[in-house]
Order: sequence, then C-alpha cells, then structure tokens
Amino acid sequence: NRGECLRVRTYKVVLWGFRTEYDYFRKYFEVEQLKGNMQIVAIVLNEFQLFQKVDGIDVVGMEVISSLEYDYIINMNQKASAEVAKILQLLQIPQENVIPARVFALPFFDLQRWVQVKESNISIISSHCWGGFAYNTLGLPFRSPFINMFFDNKEFLKMLEDIEEYM
Repeated sequence: NRGECLRVRTYKVVLWGFRTEYDYFRKYFEVEQLKGNMQIVAIVLNEFQLFQKVDGIDVVGMEVISSLEYDYIINMNQKASAEVAKILQLLQIPQENVIPARVFALPFFDLQRWVQVKESNISIISSHCWGGFAYNTLGLPFRSPFINMFFDNKEFLKMLEDIEEYM
C-alpha cells in the first residue's frame, strides 16, 4: 500500500502563537492528527496565564519548552514570525525544527511528505523565480544557487546540458 510506505512516524509537535491563530489552524492540525502524522504535546500561547488547557492540550509558557519532548515547533504567529524566530533562537531551538503553520493550509498538505521534502535538502533549478516561490510557499530554506536569478530559455537550456560544468 502506497500510503503505508510513506508512514514513517507520528511527529510530536508544540504549537506556538495566539489563541485566535490556534482557532484558525485547528482544523488543519486535526486532519494531520487523524492521519496519525502528528501529536500535539503542548501549546505555547502568548496568553498562557488565561488558559491551562485548550481542547485538552496543556498550555504552557515559553520557559517550559526546553523540558518538553518534541520533534517540531509549529509557529502559528503569522504577523510576528520574525520575533518568534528571535525568541526561539534565544531558547536555542534550531530553525530547522520550526514549521510555519501556514503550510498546513496548503491544498493536499501532508506532514509526512513535507518532512521528506525538507530532509531531502532539495535544490530547485529554475530559470526564473518559481524556485524561490516554491521554497517560500513550503516554508523551506532556500537551497538553490539560482535564487533571484533569471535565465532566458536558450541560456537555461545551455546550462542544463552541462550543469556539472556550470556548477
């Protein structure tokens, strides 16, 4: 069965953001939980003093995060994601362990497949901005030597014919 081949493990995740963002993304997270792709260990809410649990999930402050066992942090904070990234850096949480929540809203998103693509360290070779758009949409680090470059078709095909030489 093709689906069983993809099933590697259930990822333990911590959600980070505001209650309103959790409410927005909850349906996407529920789909991944129903597929067995993820288990939510805790939620770090900016308003954590107001809640002990949300939907049966423990709500904790950011100072507790180092004591939790998790694979990824899902950053639900869309407006201040740079600030969250700085806080996570201060907490010594590697950026590669952070997933932007917006990717869960992509059509046909599947956490197992996303992790496979992420861990493949894929480098997109494109003649225009499509590669950068794909990295950004998927919330992946840019690993292409062609980011912000444009080739006309003739130059691009010439480069592809002997890509090892050009690299």
